[in-house]
Amino acid sequence: MTVIQEDEMIAGDFVISTNTAVYRLLTQTSQTNLVLLVAGHDTEHGYATGNGTQTRFDKIYGLVQMNGKYLVADHKNNCLRMVNKDSAFVTMTYAGECRQLGDEDGRPSAARFNGPFGLRYHLGSIYITDSYNQKIKRFNIAENLIRTIHRSENLELCDFVIGHRDDVYEFFVTAKNGVLHVLGEQETWLVGHTKTSSRNSDGQFSGAKFNDPIGIQWLDNKTLVVASAHDSQLRIIDIEKWEAFSICECK
Repeated sequence: MTVIQEDEMIAGDFVISTNTAVYRLLTQTSQTNLVLLVAGHDTEHGYATGNGTQTRFDKIYGLVQMNGKYLVADHKNNCLRMVNKDSAFVTMTYAGECRQLGDEDGRPSAARFNGPFGLRYHLGSIYITDSYNQKIKRFNIAENLIRTIHRSENLELCDFVIGHRDDVYEFFVTAKNGVLHVLGEQETWLVGHTKTSSRNSDGQFSGAKFNDPIGIQWLDNKTLVVASAHDSQLRIIDIEKWEAFSICECK
């Protein structure tokens, strides 16, 4: 699930994606927390285009707003899709070719993906983790071009956040059993590692372990919160103290 705040709505309203649908959560209404399904289906997955609930997605992971529309990473359909909220929530392919995997840079229509996962907007560009191609790609909106900016060393990349450096690309990326720090062309394990699969364990970065971390978000400029899928836990990564610890377990 991805949650973002609606840019053009009243403060407190949100856009939410699940594996198969996009919703709007309206909090400033006479009905408390009104949830509206705007595209997709509550449970059905697959591929279909159309208006609103005619659309079908197959594992939405990334979600951002772009020019007043919703851009989603349709992971298993291998494409980025745009939900136009100004035209009866018509969903169309925006980048890549749905249901056809590949690995190509270029114009959105010519680009190809293999399991797009995370999406983040930053300073006029949208960054994409192309999971099974093991790459981070940048879509420069003004140039209308998608380019690879980082290739991982044999790791499937999941969600990510953008770091605070202005002089070089910096990302913190979830991957199998850990979180990577990408700085320019360099890639190192921040915490956890790929060779060990076990339950989560807390402690200093050198000893802490993660079990399938998926979502990641900044809590403040020194602290990351990570969702660990298999153990249903939220974990804190304190970059300043170099330690990781659990804050809750979802039942």
